[in-house]
Amino acid sequence: DPNGDDVIDLSDDPINTTDVDLDNDGDAEDETIIEILSDDPITIYTGITPNGDGINDDFRIVGLRNFPNNTLRIYNRWGVQVFEEDGYEQPGVELFKGISNGRVTISQNNKLPVGTYYYVLEYVTDTGQTMNKVGYLYINM
Repeated sequence: DPNGDDVIDLSDDPINTTDVDLDNDGDAEDETIIEILSDDPITIYTGITPNGDGINDDFRIVGLRNFPNNTLRIYNRWGVQVFEEDGYEQPGVELFKGISNGRVTISQNNKLPVGTYYYVLEYVTDTGQTMNKVGYLYINM
């Protein structure tokens, strides 16, 4: 792909006669499934909906448990830090649920308003290398 990651096509064989031909055009309706393989051990999703329904209520960073020496900082659009946590994704550590624990312009422990926020993640790899990831996070209700 354009990012240099390996791409594997997991599609079924379109000439396989055991498949169903729904539109009677002579070839089966096989879905194309693509898996992108990445060397990046961290996956960061860019949205949360902290509405208490149990789905996407927390800002999760997949793979970060493997890197306990880390710090996550989240900022609002004016650059004010609204959240900071060392050892993010480690057992017993507070996850970001759209509530500020930093310097705030609204009451602390109230939900932050819907909108775009920015994160800075710093973590140390097994080899001692410090890595940084930055990006946006959208809070929606």
